[in-house]
Amino acid sequence: MAEQIGMGSVYVAERGTGIAWQPGQVQLWMGGRVIAQAAHDTASPWAFWYGLHFREAFPMITHWGFRSIWTGRVKIGLTQKTPIDDRGTFWGWTTFDLLDAPRRTWAILDTNPVGIETPYPPHEEQPANLPLRLVLGRLILATFRDEIPPDTWMAVTSLVAAGDMERVFSRTHPEASATYGGEWRLATGDHLLFMPLRDTLCLGLGLTQPVGA
Repeated sequence: MAEQIGMGSVYVAERGTGIAWQPGQVQLWMGGRVIAQAAHDTASPWAFWYGLHFREAFPMITHWGFRSIWTGRVKIGLTQKTPIDDRGTFWGWTTFDLLDAPRRTWAILDTNPVGIETPYPPHEEQPANLPLRLVLGRLILATFRDEIPPDTWMAVTSLVAAGDMERVFSRTHPEASATYGGEWRLATGDHLLFMPLRDTLCLGLGLTQPVGA
């Protein structure tokens, strides 16, 4: 099957992309037009996205993006492995492709569990782009642990293959630890994202969990 990209985020008219949920029917928008529609039997938008039902609704889509399809190269630079403040914060540089200037900083927080604050590519500040943030967090941690040499160019993508959804957006923290190299959380400032990744995806897309769900 030929590769086809779809935007798995909630449809926003101003963007013209995403999935528009209505009772009994969903529409997949790209470039300001509907490219596919399908029936569904989910009770709410939360149930639709939490169950990853967009995969079965639109089986022709091989790779999904969430507010971004940014794909490129990245390298992780290290500073000295000494904290920069009394909270035990470590930091370093991230460079996105050769034309990225200035470099962007990452931070590892001395919290329990460890928190990792990742930067965004140029003009791509999209908190809902959870897949890219998770990949960057894993690479930052691996570089800090000397598992990857610093300043090594690596290919990364915001896209998730349809068959990898369950693994990327796991329902439990132990599942996430097995996928992403240990017990750590994404951080925004001093705040860690403590919810499981499936919940974090739904919340990042602006969805509200129904009472009793």
